[in-house]
Amino acid sequence: MSYLIFMKRLEDMDIVEERRAVARKIPYTSVFAGHEECRWSNWKNLPAEEMLPHVREVVFPFIKKLSNGEKSRFSEQMKDAVFIIAKPSLLQEAVSIFDRINITTGKQKTPQIEKENASLFRLMR
Repeated sequence: MSYLIFMKRLEDMDIVEERRAVARKIPYTSVFAGHEECRWSNWKNLPAEEMLPHVREVVFPFIKKLSNGEKSRFSEQMKDAVFIIAKPSLLQEAVSIFDRINITTGKQKTPQIEKENASLFRLMR
């Protein structure tokens, strides 16, 4: 399930970075450039029977390859990762729950959350 949280956070953080770039009037290339179908917002409302194969065959392989061209802790952890949600209804329910949670900008900023956000920013650059 943590991969689902990561998938949502990835888009949330990409939006934040894009807004910062616009405000600073600097160019920004989305982590999803060329992979718009992997955005949480593009697949979260698919019917369960379509969502599961899309996430398993398109989105999950995309996030496994995120490494910014370098060997990182994330790429090391993901190299043998397997998407194990097998039931479409379970995936749909989990996505529905995570979609209602503001994962990125919650008030509970802990050192762990800050560390994860920093790691995510490094992946996106």
